[in-house]
Amino acid sequence: MKYISLTQGKFAKVDDEDFLWLNKYKWHASKYGQIYYAVRHPRGQNWKTLLMHRAIIEKHWGLFLVTKLCDHADGNGLNNVKTNLRLCDRSQNSANQQRQFGLKTSRFKGVFWHKHIQKWVAKIQSQERMKWLGTYDNEVSAAKAYNREAQKVFGEFARLNMV
Repeated sequence: MKYISLTQGKFAKVDDEDFLWLNKYKWHASKYGQIYYAVRHPRGQNWKTLLMHRAIIEKHWGLFLVTKLCDHADGNGLNNVKTNLRLCDRSQNSANQQRQFGLKTSRFKGVFWHKHIQKWVAKIQSQERMKWLGTYDNEVSAAKAYNREAQKVFGEFARLNMV
């Protein structure tokens, strides 16, 4: 395993066999949400962005990713070793995402405070459907309910709350 230097003091981890062909390009660290990814712009095409993990998948698996996505199993967008990359659909990719930051009321994924009933609510979304998992007196109980359902619904792609 080797590391490719990126901008912003970041490094991308790649397999030894991929290091030489990837390292001949200038890669940048680019943040999408809370995750950094290794990206580059083809010469003369600054409007186009190429993601390192997609380049690896396309080279080794012979796939041009149009209908499928590529997921980092450990959630680290800079860990581009092939054992950490897997094909997935949009729902599986969303299941493996971290909790979204912003105007959220809970520190856990799938949990929020319902101010009208003064309880914590657990919910999960899969295939465009929202499933309410119940109301709870404390945030941790709601997070555990989310974890149980996420394991059933998403299996290996479930990103569980650390409770």
